[in-house]
This record gives sequence, C-alpha cells and structure tokens, in this order.
Amino acid sequence: MNNKILSLVVATMLTTGALSAKEVKGDLHVNVSQVEVFKDTNVGYGLGYGYRVIYNSGIYLGGSLDFIASEGKKDALTSKKTLYAYGTNIKLGYVPIKNLAVYGIGSAMLQSIGSLGGAGFGYGGGVEYMFNENFALSAEYITHKMTLEGSLDYDYDIAGVNLKYTF
Repeated sequence: MNNKILSLVVATMLTTGALSAKEVKGDLHVNVSQVEVFKDTNVGYGLGYGYRVIYNSGIYLGGSLDFIASEGKKDALTSKKTLYAYGTNIKLGYVPIKNLAVYGIGSAMLQSIGSLGGAGFGYGGGVEYMFNENFALSAEYITHKMTLEGSLDYDYDIAGVNLKYTF
C-alpha cells in the first residue's frame, strides 16, 4: 500500500512539473580553501568539475569531483609536507530566492600525505550565488573522518570558496 501512495505522489509531482528541471548546468571551478589536518591549518588550492540541476520546485541537486593540494608542516608522521586530496561530493538543497542556493553535502575523500594514503567520508554545507548564466561563486565547509593506512583516524576539514564557470 505504501508503495502505491509513494508512486502516486511521485507521479503527481512529475505531471505538475515539480520535478521537471528548470536549469541543468555543468561547471569547471577553481578553489581556495583553509585546510585543517592533524590540527595543522594550511591554505589549499584546487580544481574541479561539477554539475547542478535546479527543479521547478526550487530543489537543488548537484555534485562535483575535486582535487585539492596544500602545504603542511613536516612532522614525524610525514616525510613530505604536500597534502593531496581527491574527492567527490553530492549536494542536495533548495533555492529560496532567485540565484541563491543553500545545500547540504555528502562527501567521500582519498588523500595522500607524503607516502601514506588516507580515505574517509564527510558531510557539510554550502551556499552558491549565481551571478549570471555563466558565473557562480560558492562557499562550502566539509568535515571528513579519515583513516590513514588503516590504522590512524583523523579529521580533515575544508572551508573554501569556489569560483565557477558554468556551461
């Protein structure tokens, strides 16, 4: 019975246009961020590819593939101070007013710290302002729970700004 009700709700939304896409965009973006790992705060720089779909109902759905590099302090754990991170994000939110989106983020991250590798999952939030058809600016914060080489758990936090060229 519940499946029939859910099917009826989805069919109603589709026929009324609530789930029809008003805007579908891809983007290339550059990122400047504050990165914190092992209680060491650094500046990170990144590149990425993303997409967003805005539905007639105002629902925002997006995602991205990102690369971030940052310089960290050399310590006993790492023989090299450059940190590299590769991540993917899923974004779900709402457009409360024209050109402004607010969303939550689910994230998965792979990271290399010197010769060691880490992996983990995270969550966060963001806001995006669309200046026009081709440019947008977003600010995001994501915290990750990472595991390094299967033995050491640590947090990896990113607070950043993305400048996006959309197409």
